[in-house]
Amino acid sequence: MENTARLLKGSQRRRFMADVVRALGRGGQRFAEKHLGWNRKTIRKGIEERESGQPIDDRFHERGRKKAEAHLPCVRTLRSTLNELGYRLGKVRKCRPQKKIPDTDAIFEEVHGVNEAAAQEDGVMQISLDTKATVKVGPFSRGGYSPQGEKASDHDFQPETSITPFGVLLPQIGESHLWFTEGKVTADFMVDRIEGMVPRWKQRFRLRILVINADNGTESDGHRTQWLKRLVELTDTHQLTIQLAYYPPYHSKFNPVERLWGVLENHCVARLSTARIRPLAWRGAWPTEASNPLSAKSLRSIGQAYRWRNWRCGKSRNGRSVSPVWSSGFSRTSHRLNWDNSSFPQPLGA
Repeated sequence: MENTARLLKGSQRRRFMADVVRALGRGGQRFAEKHLGWNRKTIRKGIEERESGQPIDDRFHERGRKKAEAHLPCVRTLRSTLNELGYRLGKVRKCRPQKKIPDTDAIFEEVHGVNEAAAQEDGVMQISLDTKATVKVGPFSRGGYSPQGEKASDHDFQPETSITPFGVLLPQIGESHLWFTEGKVTADFMVDRIEGMVPRWKQRFRLRILVINADNGTESDGHRTQWLKRLVELTDTHQLTIQLAYYPPYHSKFNPVERLWGVLENHCVARLSTARIRPLAWRGAWPTEASNPLSAKSLRSIGQAYRWRNWRCGKSRNGRSVSPVWSSGFSRTSHRLNWDNSSFPQPLGA
């Protein structure tokens, strides 16, 4: 009987055990448990199956150790789940775009076409501009390693001041210009910096068309009215054509000036910003003067404070009428809104 019970499985085994116990009569369950080693619960389950005529589901899938999803979402459960899915710790790759809109490829083709035309035509210059994140000045650690063994603070709760870098890169000749301000980098701030460089560029390159590469930031967006107003005024003042070529959303790392920020960050992450305008010492981060992309005249500190302003077509905030001439100064050369805009100067005396 023991060998027969071992050969049978599941419901058949339990029914066989029930038949044997019934054949033994009164005290059969106790005898089978003592001499045959059968479990009384198993015997009773077999008797129930024999009486009802229906087998009981074994539910083997519910036995054993439960999966991590069945437990409460504690730290251990989350780690186990992530490990099973194949996730591992790693640094964020900012150069890889996280999202893509349907017009991304078409916008890239248009921007590349504008840049290639600017590189081949005389009197046309391409610039790339952007603002870096605010830097806190003080003896703070930025995650770098200094060969001189400089000591830095772990926290940056009380900085001496905070400065924001603004950069302009000329990709055609590899020339860069940086400005530092303790205030906000507004649309007026950026246009003032460009307007200060336009006379030099016109003298050096006989500039007549200026192509600006941007990434649709808050202050340089194609819908930023103050930014567009100031650029139209710039075209009329210097008799210059300005063309805006915007990179698609979530792809700002393709803006050429981002390469300059990356080089500066790699060279200066191990240096302390202890002086008031210590980031000007970025120029000393290169081993040789030939490898330094920053000249002595390319670093400037701006002390003027700028406030946020906005202009609207038709009426201003105080209800007074505003001339909409500047709003029509930009022509859309593409059906994709604010990826490629151009502003043409009005003739002098008009």
